[in-house]
Amino acid sequence: MAHTRAAAHMSLHLQTTMSKNPEHQTNNHPLPFQEARSSDLSGVAANQTIRSVAAVTRPLTITPQTVKRFSSRMRLFSVVRLSCRWVGRGGRRTARVICSNNPRRGEEPPPWSGSSARAGPSSRNGSSRWRCDLAERQCDVIVIGAGTAGLHAYKTATARGAETVIVERGAGGSTCTRIGCMPSKLLIAAARTARTCEGAGRFGVETGPVSIDAAAMWARVRRERDRFVDAILEEYHAIPDADRIHGTARFTGKDSVQVDGERILARQGIVIATGARPIVPDSLDAVRDLVHTHETIFDLDHLPRAIAVLGAGPVGLELAQAFARLGVAVALFDPGDTIGGLADPDTNAAAIEALGQEVTLHLGVETKAEPTDDGRARLSWDGGSTLVDLILAATGRPPELKDLDLDQTGLELDDHGTPLFDPQSRRCGDSAIFVAGDANAWRSVLHEAARGGRIAATVATGGEPPRTLPAFAITFTEPNLTEIGMAFDDLPDDVRIGCAKVADNGRTTVDGATQGLIRLYADRDGKLLGASIAAPEGEHLGHLVALAIDQGMDVARFADQPWYHPTVEELLQMAARDITGSEDLLV
Repeated sequence: MAHTRAAAHMSLHLQTTMSKNPEHQTNNHPLPFQEARSSDLSGVAANQTIRSVAAVTRPLTITPQTVKRFSSRMRLFSVVRLSCRWVGRGGRRTARVICSNNPRRGEEPPPWSGSSARAGPSSRNGSSRWRCDLAERQCDVIVIGAGTAGLHAYKTATARGAETVIVERGAGGSTCTRIGCMPSKLLIAAARTARTCEGAGRFGVETGPVSIDAAAMWARVRRERDRFVDAILEEYHAIPDADRIHGTARFTGKDSVQVDGERILARQGIVIATGARPIVPDSLDAVRDLVHTHETIFDLDHLPRAIAVLGAGPVGLELAQAFARLGVAVALFDPGDTIGGLADPDTNAAAIEALGQEVTLHLGVETKAEPTDDGRARLSWDGGSTLVDLILAATGRPPELKDLDLDQTGLELDDHGTPLFDPQSRRCGDSAIFVAGDANAWRSVLHEAARGGRIAATVATGGEPPRTLPAFAITFTEPNLTEIGMAFDDLPDDVRIGCAKVADNGRTTVDGATQGLIRLYADRDGKLLGASIAAPEGEHLGHLVALAIDQGMDVARFADQPWYHPTVEELLQMAARDITGSEDLLV
């Protein structure tokens, strides 16, 4: 109905304006629009897209003169987007015009041919003609989602000269800044400070009892979180208005989407960067009011007495340890037997031993939750039960794809409804559709999301994908849990593994952080393949290993680097020398 009213108003405005100029009343210059009576509009359904202004007005004739005289007035009606395809003789040339209040986005109409052109069917004498479709638009690249991957895809595509639009149905901004990396690290920083104060006595430093102002702590988490979010939103809103489309994108084919009634066609490619959303297991339905995910947990203004964390992945582990250090009784449950994604059994065992001293771990169990009369929840499992005030569901983040109508694309999907794609190019099959960031459920970390967005946009606009970087994941517990390069389950049978115990390092002994293990992998020729780390400063150690793998370094050269003493980094030299058989440094 919005299109209907806009068309009627356009007709009435031009009718009134032109009637004041006598030259427009001659037969040579018929009115471009005639008045649209209410009776002309009565048969148009509220949700019907009008394909032509002629559908709601009397027959009209447009000449070059009238178009030139009133093109500026037509731009006033930017609420109506017209995609006009001009077809020359023989239908060989096409051009388009978008009526908009942004001249940069519009295009001047092509030269007219013949004495007249009419909207609707082409003239029989072979002259050029206009065919105007409401709510249709073309561009080179469409990006769906304005998170990390989407923003990087948009910037890359535009930098490569592609006319690009970005579609976002929410407020914009990344998962990392709003509900992921940054607020969790702010909470971890508060928890680490509390832990340091509590443990100061062993260094001869007395601080007295540690008290936590929960309201002030949460206020800082949100205040600093919002600063990070604002920075991302500033970047998002710096995108020209004509390039930013707010709404839900749904595929109408392999090269087109529809956004709130507007159809957009992509000449080069479409990048899906819709991110992922947390899920809440059905087993928690009875206590849903007590359940939080990482989307809501940072809105708390207090600290619960006891909390259950479901899921031993990075999100669950990080928040479980943080709450424990803030004085909350924490029980963590997971049906598997690994934590933090550590596939190496030795590193996993070291991590369980270290974290189990702060968090009660229940691995390999299924839970059932029931409400209690006092407004709490009782979690039961085979062998026990516990009462908690809140439950944090950290049980996974599947891609947010359900509203895209992917069935319209013909893409091949996996069992979870995610498009199959090439990890190097992010291209889905042989189509011009790409999937980047958390939306592809592959390496769901920020640097891979950013890189994936850039790769997708580069390939969509005719470029070549860059090299694939080593896999790299960090869980920011203490000790840090880090996986780099080839996964343990993918290692060759003749792999060479070097180990270093954190307790054997001089610097960790000085700092009183001696729990953990490092495992370094190399092939039979000594080329570095990967590492599994549970160690203090593991986030930094992981970067060194990732760089060495990317540079194709062998373990002997890696061991021969300058390792300053005393540093935690010497643990990597110890592990490398364990492979080469050379002498280890113990202090």
